[in-house]
Amino acid sequence: MNGPELKAFISDWRIAALIILILLSLVAIYPHFDQQGKMVSNIQYGLDLQQGSWLQLEFRAEVVGFTTDLSMDDFVKTLSEKLDTEVILVDPTHIEIRKYYSQPDLETIFTASGGTLTSYSPGVSKATAEDVKRILENKINTLGTKDAKVNTLTGMNNVARYIRVELAGVDMKQAQEIVGKQGKFEIRVETTANQTEHVLFGDAIT
Repeated sequence: MNGPELKAFISDWRIAALIILILLSLVAIYPHFDQQGKMVSNIQYGLDLQQGSWLQLEFRAEVVGFTTDLSMDDFVKTLSEKLDTEVILVDPTHIEIRKYYSQPDLETIFTASGGTLTSYSPGVSKATAEDVKRILENKINTLGTKDAKVNTLTGMNNVARYIRVELAGVDMKQAQEIVGKQGKFEIRVETTANQTEHVLFGDAIT
């Protein structure tokens, strides 16, 4: 390519715009060598390229709508006893059942308990999902895992069915061990000089 052809080539506004975009991209990416002499950049790779893993966990619970002629407290208490699980009042017309039951099973139990099932959504309330998210974040952070993300997948009805955990630089087996590991339970009592000592650990409970 001779001089006039090169000048005409560069003078094309589309070519000039492309060159400018390439230069701006290089500035944004900022390729450089780190202290170990490795080529690095500002590119944020996805979990797969970071050799990371993600887990999507499903809440085994449901938020259901209901009507009843009983008092709220009596109805919730009766349901909790019949379902053998914790039942939380979300609002005056919805409750959260912290154990999985199918809709037909719940319809039968609600009728026997003096109420009527009006809606059924697998998952937990937004408030419960946020509590679980906070607990998981604290648990993962205490294990020293970096670049971990915990997100709840909440629908338009404010019911969360799934929670997603992303762990960069962690393989699937390790991710399952981190998330699935039971939390440590312990009781401490205050002694003298504001010091505390352990009196009971989780592994001592049977």
